[in-house]
Amino acid sequence: MIAVIDSGSGGANVILECLKYYNYDFIYLVDNKNCPYGDKPIEDVKKIIISNINFLLKKFDIDFIILGCNTASSIIGYEELERIKCPILKTKPDLSSLVKQNGKKLLFATKNTIDNSNYVKYFLLNYNDIKTLYIKSLPKYIDNYLSNVNKENYEKLEKILKKGLFFHKKTKKYLKNTTNIALGCTHFKHIEKEITNCFDKKINYFYCEKNVAKISNFLIKKKKQDFSIKVILTKKDDSLKKSIMDLFL
Repeated sequence: MIAVIDSGSGGANVILECLKYYNYDFIYLVDNKNCPYGDKPIEDVKKIIISNINFLLKKFDIDFIILGCNTASSIIGYEELERIKCPILKTKPDLSSLVKQNGKKLLFATKNTIDNSNYVKYFLLNYNDIKTLYIKSLPKYIDNYLSNVNKENYEKLEKILKKGLFFHKKTKKYLKNTTNIALGCTHFKHIEKEITNCFDKKINYFYCEKNVAKISNFLIKKKKQDFSIKVILTKKDDSLKKSIMDLFL
């Protein structure tokens, strides 16, 4: 069994990408109780992630774990990983593909991913044409939107996006001319259409799910004829759970 951990619905995009390569049994821990991770203090997120990992290892027979969250992947280091007796894969923005593109480049991620990922820091130091952007609590807004898809929630999400993207005078012109975006949060793939609508032009997207799915393909013991997905929420929310399960239909 493969365990996928995320603060919300973003981990579903990781599983969907894995299913392009193989069928397997997944346990998907949706930590909606602590969502979003991206704005929380680092030490708090570390404790939450380690607690979730230990819970899964005690309760299920896990082959390996995928941190389906860029924030968690950014702040869990080797010291923490050495204590865990299970292989763990991290999810990272696809910046190696982004830097090869012509035109304006943007990393759209959470604050913790931008500030605390050594992988991200390397690219920002060596490629000064990459701009970064985060919108506070956006993953939580996305989960709320998925759970209650209607005009009111769409307009609220659109307003939050437009304000976050184009409010600041220093970055407004650059962002309006952006043509390449690396989505550094697995939640963000759910609102690709809404992001594109804000720019009102074609955007080249680079996703964080593909590489971890390809790597996981080499770790599975034996491919199966079919797949199963068990979704566990850390806080009861039938609407969110249904919206997540519907993504796999």
